[in-house]
Amino acid sequence: MYRGLNGVELGFVVSMDTLERVLTQMSSPSRLWWIQTDREDAVPHEAVVVSCGHPSLESPINTVGVSLPVLNDDEMHGLKYPVVLIEPSAWSLENPEVYRRAHLFRADFDYLFRELFDGVLDSLISERVLGWDDSNSSI
Repeated sequence: MYRGLNGVELGFVVSMDTLERVLTQMSSPSRLWWIQTDREDAVPHEAVVVSCGHPSLESPINTVGVSLPVLNDDEMHGLKYPVVLIEPSAWSLENPEVYRRAHLFRADFDYLFRELFDGVLDSLISERVLGWDDSNSSI
């Protein structure tokens, strides 16, 4: 899995807590986003799997898992939670063989990563940089 920052053109890092909160905000009754990886497993596996779809659907084609690299390791003391890199060249499909059998490839899911990227970025910009919270807006 991708562990360095060489080759990163436009990306950002977020904690698992931030990622989990943003995914909850991005979810709707018809389309859920969630972190499939346990916190304890993220650093040893060097990745976090973010899924989109509906967890109650049986077919793996209806739920897509995107693997994102975790940058911190066991030696990075002081970090309470894994730090996840969100960058266009650093993600991969979880269980790609399932999609290959259906003649779907990574490029078929670029829209999904773009939605994840934009959703996290929008949340970070509105909450952190601007200090703006939609729930308190009178607009």
